[in-house]
Amino acid sequence: MRLNPHLALRLFDHLLRSGADPDPAAYELAFASCARGRDRATAAQLHAHAAKRGLVASHRRVRCRLVHAYAVCGMLPHARRVFDGGTDNDMVAWNCLLRGYAQEGGDADLLRNFFARMPSRDSFSWNTVLSWCVVNGEYDEAIAVFREMLASQECQPDRVTLVSVVSAIAYLGALAQGLWAHAYVFRKGVEVEEKLCSALINMYSKCGFIEGAVYAFDNVRGKRSLDTWNAMLAGFTANGCSDRALELFTRMESTGLMPNKITFNSILNACSHRGLVEEGMRCFQIMSRVYGIEPDIAHYGRMVDLFCRAGMFEKAEEIIQIMPMEPDASMLKALLGACRTHKNLVGKEGQTWAY
Repeated sequence: MRLNPHLALRLFDHLLRSGADPDPAAYELAFASCARGRDRATAAQLHAHAAKRGLVASHRRVRCRLVHAYAVCGMLPHARRVFDGGTDNDMVAWNCLLRGYAQEGGDADLLRNFFARMPSRDSFSWNTVLSWCVVNGEYDEAIAVFREMLASQECQPDRVTLVSVVSAIAYLGALAQGLWAHAYVFRKGVEVEEKLCSALINMYSKCGFIEGAVYAFDNVRGKRSLDTWNAMLAGFTANGCSDRALELFTRMESTGLMPNKITFNSILNACSHRGLVEEGMRCFQIMSRVYGIEPDIAHYGRMVDLFCRAGMFEKAEEIIQIMPMEPDASMLKALLGACRTHKNLVGKEGQTWAY
C-alpha cells in the first residue's frame, strides 16, 4: 500500500533526527513522496542531505527519483542540474525530465531539443511529446511526430499513442489522415477500447463522416463507457442528425447507464436544432427530477435557444428570469437576435439586461 506522502516524509525526518543512517532505498521513497506531495522545500532539503552522503552522484535510482521530484514540482533548472551531473542516466531519468518539460508548459524548443538528444526513446517518450503537441495545439506537429515514430522503429505505437494522434487529426478535420490512422489500427490489430473508440468517434464526427463514427461506436471492444455514448451523441447532434441522437439517448437509457451533464447538453442541443419543444422540456425536467443533475448555464442556454428557434420568446425570457445565475452574453445575443428576426418586442427588455 502506498504511504501518504506527508506521513512518509515525517517518518523519514524522524529517522534523520534519531541519528539513523537512511539507506538509498529510503531516499528513493522520500523523493517519491516529495513528488506526490509537490513538496518543493523538502525536496531541496533532502537533496542537500543525499548529496552530502554522495548518494546523488553514486546511486542512479536516487538521482532519478530526485530528478522526478524536481520536475514534478516545476523546478526544472534544479532537475536539469541533477540530471546533467550524472554519467549513467537511464531511460527513466531521461523520461522524467522530458515529462517535466512537457508539463511545465514553458519553452517548446527545450522540449524538442531534449527529445532529439535522447539516446533512445520508448513509448512513454513518444507519447509524452505527442500529448504535449495535442494539448498545445500543435496538431500538424503531432502527426509529424507520429510518422517519425513509425519510421524510427524504436517501439510500437500503443493505444495512448493512437488516442493522441486521432485527437490531433480531429482538430484538423483531416478525414484522409483519419482514415489512414484507423486503417493502421486495423492492420496492427490494436484493440479499440473505450478511449480510442471515443477518439475515433470524435474524429469522424468533426470530419463530417458520421457513418465512420457509427462504425467505431458499433465495434468497440467490451462495455461502452459513458464517454463513448456522449461522443456519439455529440457527433449526431453536430452533424444535424438530431433524430438519431434522440434514438441513441433512448437506447442508452435502456442500458441503465446514468447520463451526465455532457449527455444532456447534447440532447437539449438536438431538441433545439430539431425544433422539438416538448421533448426538450421533458429532457430538461428529467435532468433534475430523475437523474439528480442540476442544470448549469449551458443547459439553460440550450433551452433559451430552443424556445427562441420556436418563436416562444416569453418562454425564453422566463428561463432567463428563473435560472439561478446571470445570463451570459451568448444567451442574450441569441434572444435578441431571434426577437429581431421575428420582430418581437420582448427583445427590448433583453436589451436592458445586456447593459
